[in-house]
Amino acid sequence: MNRRKLEREIAQVITRVLPLVPKNATVGKKEFETIHAEILRCVHDKTKTSMDSIVEKVDTVLKALPSEYGCLPEDQRSWETLIGYLYTRYLKELGQL
Repeated sequence: MNRRKLEREIAQVITRVLPLVPKNATVGKKEFETIHAEILRCVHDKTKTSMDSIVEKVDTVLKALPSEYGCLPEDQRSWETLIGYLYTRYLKELGQL
């Protein structure tokens, strides 16, 4: 996949998932699970990979989250960045990138 196509795809996923992020509220486990589930649906929709195959990668992706996304400087962290990170990390784990 070329860079431009990937950037457009990530922007579409962010646009689709971002409305699920509560405004002016702390995101708890339930809210994060809802956001994460929508990202998984986006991966499924874009790759046509079975949900079972995607779900197999959840532990790997979430275990990498603190050491990869968590190392970003505070000013670079945002919901948009997190959504994009999770989406591309799933694509990498599935061999799509």
